[in-house]
Amino acid sequence: MIVITKETTVYTINGIDINEWLAMEKLPDGVKWVLDEDSELGKKIIDANFLIDPIFDDSGELIAVMPKAPPEPDLLEVRKAKNDEISISGKKVIERGFDYDLNGKTIHFSLTDQDQSNITGLYNDLLMVKQGLPSMAGIIQKEGDLLVPYHDDGGICKYFPSLDWIQITARMGAVRLYNTTKMNLMHRWVDTLTDIAEINSVNFDTAMPEKYENHLKYITSGGVQGQLMDGDSV
Repeated sequence: MIVITKETTVYTINGIDINEWLAMEKLPDGVKWVLDEDSELGKKIIDANFLIDPIFDDSGELIAVMPKAPPEPDLLEVRKAKNDEISISGKKVIERGFDYDLNGKTIHFSLTDQDQSNITGLYNDLLMVKQGLPSMAGIIQKEGDLLVPYHDDGGICKYFPSLDWIQITARMGAVRLYNTTKMNLMHRWVDTLTDIAEINSVNFDTAMPEKYENHLKYITSGGVQGQLMDGDSV
């Protein structure tokens, strides 16, 4: 059973507010219709998920319903939702981390926020020890080299030669730089789009227009490749 009621200026279908039914304004308060769910009108209401426009006869009798077109999405809200999605995807790509070759064996480093903090902290500690300060994180000196204690994904803690640790930290920085720059450029690109279908089709793997891709290449290659976009300086 579908119950349509009007109480003062509030309209409901089975308790769901339908104030957008302004056509009912001419009807007296307390008017109520009870429709069988199997009736023609009842089925139309259910099929339209209550997104309908009522049609009344001259006496105020509900005689038909027409599906109401869903409201047009707000462009700014669609852009914001897409940019939020891009940020989440980019963060996941960063967190996946990178592979590293250590003495002929491939190991992997994830890059969650905590992982990044750990790697950066050990790198800073390594720099301090190189300046003659005591280690705060267990770095030791052996056979003329400084050894950094850490673990790769799934591995136990072991010592990494200082050069390897510098390269691991650099790889982390490169992953962050590329994907963070790409996220920011994709946000900027999405904010220029006006077609909602096009915005919805974008994901983090979507190729950007050439000027954005060239800007990404320039930043991540240290200015060797690509080109900055107009209005941006070195």
